[in-house]
Amino acid sequence: MEIKSLPEGDGNFTRSPENFGMYMPPYRRVSPLERVVSQSLHSRIEILHKKYPEVRLAALVENLKTIDEIFKLGLLPPLQPGL
Repeated sequence: MEIKSLPEGDGNFTRSPENFGMYMPPYRRVSPLERVVSQSLHSRIEILHKKYPEVRLAALVENLKTIDEIFKLGLLPPLQPGL
């Protein structure tokens, strides 16, 4: 599941992060949430993981940097073990 969301679109064009969880009940009906991966270009999806810790997160990036270099840019928080 890919979530596209920007602060300037919240409530107008896209869901605000507090409402990302609305997508979970339909997924839960067809598959365990442990099998769901939520991906985004933005770290705003962390709020979804806080409410549904069994959902794995994936950061979408497009560049030639290593993952360590990406984390040093401060765009994404360091991954926690088990996420």
